[in-house]
Amino acid sequence: MAGRERYSRQTDKEENAMYGWIDREASRQHREEIRNEVAANRLAKVARANRVRAGATPPGKKDQQAILISSLDPGDEARLLGMYSRLSLRSIYRRFHTPFPRVPEWLVVSFAKADQNHMVGVVAIAGEEIVGHAMYARSEDGDEAEFAIVVEDRWQSKGVGKLLLSELAREAMRQGVETFTGIVLTENRPAFGLIDAVFAGARRSLRDGSYDVCAPLQSLKSLTILKPLASIRP
Repeated sequence: MAGRERYSRQTDKEENAMYGWIDREASRQHREEIRNEVAANRLAKVARANRVRAGATPPGKKDQQAILISSLDPGDEARLLGMYSRLSLRSIYRRFHTPFPRVPEWLVVSFAKADQNHMVGVVAIAGEEIVGHAMYARSEDGDEAEFAIVVEDRWQSKGVGKLLLSELAREAMRQGVETFTGIVLTENRPAFGLIDAVFAGARRSLRDGSYDVCAPLQSLKSLTILKPLASIRP
């Protein structure tokens, strides 16, 4: 009896040790599976980010569209007219500081057909439509240029303005412009956020109910989204 009890206790110890090893091994394998899953998720996230930077539409986000930033040329006249015709009254007022019920067609045509030595524009294109427009007009001495920007309402606050203004600034620097100037209405808070996001050294001063803005182009920030092509959801 005593011998069988000792044998039974020894067997119990061996079984407990075996099951304990099995539990530990299972836990180790489970932890390994979790680590592998986390690592795979990280790699997939990096791959998706790289596809976005390259201009591809991320998987599972079919409603996203690639945004192309391009120089404005006379052939863009019809699409530019279309974009300005879709602006809300608020966007028109913030852009022109005048309560136009509709942006005059002759004014938009003048943007498309301007002398590129004096006035330069870039546009944001989604599919076949222009959805944003930024431009500058050089001063007589050529070192400064007055800039303006507008983004179609449904594309606002999605990074399109940063793409446009950054590309416009780079083009201006290539042409020898050193400083952007502009006038921003006091109630146009998104414009201040945009300028501060793109330029590290922008300054503004209040005058007659609006702000005079001055942005040295050398203070252009290095934004992670600055690519000629990016995928953005409208």
